[in-house]
Amino acid sequence: QPVWEAVRATGAAPTYFRASGRFIDGGIVANNPTLDVLTEIHKYNLANRKLGSTKGLPQMHVVVSVGTGSPPVKFIEECDVYRPEGIMEFAKTTESDGQSVSRAAAWCNMINVPFFRFSPQLSDLIPLDCSDNITLINMLWETQCYLHSRHEKLVQLGKGELIEDGESLKLYCLKNVYCAIYSDPLSDSKFYRIFNENDLEAATKRYKLLNEKLPHLASCYKEVNVATLKHIVKSIERFPHYSLAHLSLIIDAENCLETENFLRCVDHSMLATKDASMLNELNNIGESALHEACLNKLPDNVNMLLQMGANSSLSASYRYPVHCAMQVDCISCVEVLHEYDNDVLKLAEKIYGNTAMHCLKSKQ
Repeated sequence: QPVWEAVRATGAAPTYFRASGRFIDGGIVANNPTLDVLTEIHKYNLANRKLGSTKGLPQMHVVVSVGTGSPPVKFIEECDVYRPEGIMEFAKTTESDGQSVSRAAAWCNMINVPFFRFSPQLSDLIPLDCSDNITLINMLWETQCYLHSRHEKLVQLGKGELIEDGESLKLYCLKNVYCAIYSDPLSDSKFYRIFNENDLEAATKRYKLLNEKLPHLASCYKEVNVATLKHIVKSIERFPHYSLAHLSLIIDAENCLETENFLRCVDHSMLATKDASMLNELNNIGESALHEACLNKLPDNVNMLLQMGANSSLSASYRYPVHCAMQVDCISCVEVLHEYDNDVLKLAEKIYGNTAMHCLKSKQ
């Protein structure tokens, strides 16, 4: 059927639009359809199991119920259930809050699925056809206030931080790392499953290495996103000799992230260690993040590292960042370094005593 016919049918609310043929607004039966959705999924899975087809069945990992606002609570002295006398009494029988929410929450609790209900408390009963700007603006303001009061829950929901009761942060991070390592397409949903810590340790050969990085991984997961976590794990796999100070740079070099993403990664790495001096630390092969940026021909990253406090005169191994830039013929990196420090071209290698000009001359 055409889409407009489906919209016309579901919008056939009493007193606003007449029924569309034999169809009427579904809110008459279920103004809050959460239980109906749960029932539909349950019936679908049950039918497939009876047919022996269990592969690819949808599994619920979180239920989010979003309401259109709760009207003011009205005290009722007596209740006559003989028949509804007027549209107000009829509306009360189709409310989307109250017991319908409680039943949905109880169902989710029985199947161990987190349940979230978001519906702002409104100061007035707003009719469906309201077009008064003052009323609508007041409703928007009350919604904004409600969202602000629920900010923490919204952030947790948006970032997938639905930690089960009694589950340690360490195990929670390990679950995320486990999913990232094996590039599981269902990794986002598997974050909600409960793993046994011993089983998880046995499942990955890199547990010891990852365990050392957990505080940093946890910070990056909370502050950035799942994609960045995967990049970090990939970097640890390929370059185990790098320190935490260089993870952000390796992520950029290996995955060609945009400059804005690189800046964000460095920022969060600094937040994780609570120390801006990490930018001048040397890794196990004796080079700093600035050296690596020059070797990877990343002038924008060189510029940002210098702005954040990286030392252009820091000697790593036997050479300076400017020598690394000349080694790979990255004149753009040399120009950025020279803009911040006019003396970088005079710096000489510790072993051979060559300056950047010597390196250039030898290459030519």
